[in-house]
Amino acid sequence: LYRYQPRMAEPHPVPLLIVYALVNRPYMMDLQEDRSLIRGLLDAGLDVYLIDWGYPDAGDRHLSLADYVLRYIGHCVDHLR
Repeated sequence: LYRYQPRMAEPHPVPLLIVYALVNRPYMMDLQEDRSLIRGLLDAGLDVYLIDWGYPDAGDRHLSLADYVLRYIGHCVDHLR
């Protein structure tokens, strides 16, 4: 879980959690400074969190969509609270 802290003194009180695709790398949201979605959100005063799923291996082969949604995303939401 990456955290990008807002760029203003009084950010929005509710953080934003971005759940990016399982098959792509999350840094795609912040590749170029002049065309970065993350930078735009930070400039708007949001406290942004971005899930990095890591690299799957054989131990992940039995995970279901429910595992990702209820367990992994759920833990991230709990962390943000």
